[in-house]
Amino acid sequence: MTPPSLPSLPSPPGLPSPPRPPRAASLLHVHRRDTKNRALITFTGEIDMSSAHLVRESLARCRRDGIGVIDVDMSKVTFCDCSGLNAFLEASTLSYAAGGFLRLQGPGPLTARLFQLTGSALLLSRSPDYQRPAAGPARSPVRQRESPAAQRCAGPGDPNSPKEGAHHG
Repeated sequence: MTPPSLPSLPSPPGLPSPPRPPRAASLLHVHRRDTKNRALITFTGEIDMSSAHLVRESLARCRRDGIGVIDVDMSKVTFCDCSGLNAFLEASTLSYAAGGFLRLQGPGPLTARLFQLTGSALLLSRSPDYQRPAAGPARSPVRQRESPAAQRCAGPGDPNSPKEGAHHG
């Protein structure tokens, strides 16, 4: 991962500005192969703050080109941070809203762990066979059972309030 370049402070009057370090070339390579309404994008290298824009641009171009199913081969990605995760989540949401799908395939163990810890693994692995919920009446939320501590905090008249004289441990 390449560290982001920091802004340089202005030099005091009369002194030359220090030389700026050369900006590191992106360590991410992108290859795209299309078949009808599908695209396979292979990312090779690191996906971080300095290269996430390439992920966004590549996936946005697929949507602009009318690609419905975007498969992303992650097997050659050596690093992916939250910048990359955000790019994939955004692209997945936009693809899904347009009736398409984004699927990540073969992420390495650290990237898979990132997706698991953030609860985004399922979102990123939708398949074209996924049945979208039918439009219809909204379901009422499932009422969760409250913990005994929460029940003790319930006020009078609250349906979850413990009954008078009930023993709580």
